Amino acid sequence: MSESSIVKALSPRPALALLGYGLIYAWGICLWNEPTLGTFLVESQGTQSLVWLIQAASAPIACAAIALWGTRADLPDTKGVIWLCAVLMSGSTLLAPLALSSSSLVLKTFAGILTGILPIVLLVSWTRTFARVDSETMESMLPFSFLITFIAAVIIPNLPFGLSLAFCALLPLLSAAALRFAQEAISDGSLEGFDDESVLATGNPVRASAIVSVSLVVFLMEGTMGLLAYLVPSIPEDLSSIASCAGIVAAIALSYGIIVFSRRLSIRSLYRAMSIPFVIAVLFAPIHGTWAAATSLVAQSAVSLSIEMLATVYFIALAHRSSLNVTFCAAIGLTATYLPLLIAGMAGPTVSHLTSEGYAGPAFACLCCACAYAIANVAVVWNEGDPHAALVRRRSDAAEPSLVTECGDESDGIREMTLDEACALIGGESSLTPRETEIFAYLARGRSEPYIRDALVLSRNTVSSHVRHIYRKIDVHSKQELIEMVETRRVEQGSKKA
Repeated sequence: MSESSIVKALSPRPALALLGYGLIYAWGICLWNEPTLGTFLVESQGTQSLVWLIQAASAPIACAAIALWGTRADLPDTKGVIWLCAVLMSGSTLLAPLALSSSSLVLKTFAGILTGILPIVLLVSWTRTFARVDSETMESMLPFSFLITFIAAVIIPNLPFGLSLAFCALLPLLSAAALRFAQEAISDGSLEGFDDESVLATGNPVRASAIVSVSLVVFLMEGTMGLLAYLVPSIPEDLSSIASCAGIVAAIALSYGIIVFSRRLSIRSLYRAMSIPFVIAVLFAPIHGTWAAATSLVAQSAVSLSIEMLATVYFIALAHRSSLNVTFCAAIGLTATYLPLLIAGMAGPTVSHLTSEGYAGPAFACLCCACAYAIANVAVVWNEGDPHAALVRRRSDAAEPSLVTECGDESDGIREMTLDEACALIGGESSLTPRETEIFAYLARGRSEPYIRDALVLSRNTVSSHVRHIYRKIDVHSKQELIEMVETRRVEQGSKKA
């Protein structure tokens, strides 16, 4: 499928191109975590294959290198770079079975490095693209892009091996095409850009703790879930695949629920929201029984994917509201995600062997995981505070146009009604509540719902509900109609005073 045909298909709804982000994760799941290459993945005595270890090591190294690069400049994401990465990813996918079954160290190393580094480059490019769209679109489309991951994880591994591998190799190309279309749509204005350029223009320095704290939480969550996978009793392959897919759906629901109902996306909100699935994953892991193991696997998948989605949203917000660029923030978030997976992959077989031989019980191992996570999070919350609080204050304290600066020329005795005065007048006429009037003023300034959520420390669901009531009461159907109504009222009142 050519780039032009994909562009034509996506043209009516350019935001749908952002769903292509999920194709990168679909590629990873289908290539390594499902039966596509399952027979090649594990070597004797349950140890990870050399190709997997090289890939797992290459990914965090690439993340760290990109983060270092991001301290000086953005990572190039031109058309040529994107398509080169996608083509090489597809080629390395087709090469993987040969490399895994071959005795050639060079071939194994080459395949491992390519499958480790290239997806990281594309993920950073995708994150930079999400950072360029308006906050509301980003917060909605990023979690729902994993619906594509779910569909691919259900269909592709169940195809015959050759066909499954071919479709798996096609995923990076489709993701690259969607990424290129999204970039073009943002450039030509058909996809709405980031809604608060003033924050970018006046970005303030951010404390290192804001990065370290959330990175530590992501690291511990991912590492604990990765280690638990080796402590769960083996279950039938079909049930394991179902559990993995169910975990993806749970992750989408959990992530979107946190975005919609949390008053702010902070380290504390992440900790609270992840507590229940985390506890389920830990408690059910040592229990012998097929359904207990499947329940733990669902919770593990939900926590791992959810924290990665939310970390991406968090670091995009961090870049928007600070002097840091998106490349650096994205790479830091990915480092915190993929480094613990490498550690868990290396330590997991040993831990599994010790528990199976009776040197340590699975319950004890799980308890250690839970205690380490809990202690670390207490230290983060109490010693570092809420790293996002400063960012929220930056948004809420961002200078809204004052009553003075909005005043017109009073030299001739004529003063144009301020925006706040116009909103108060319309609000009184339309029976808006004080909170609705407050939100009305933000809407009149063109602010998005995510911006209002952060500024007023309300959940997205609460803001959306207020916005619907405002639209109904003042009888408008869009933000543009609302803005035009306010501006018209200001002009009319100014004319009356004249």
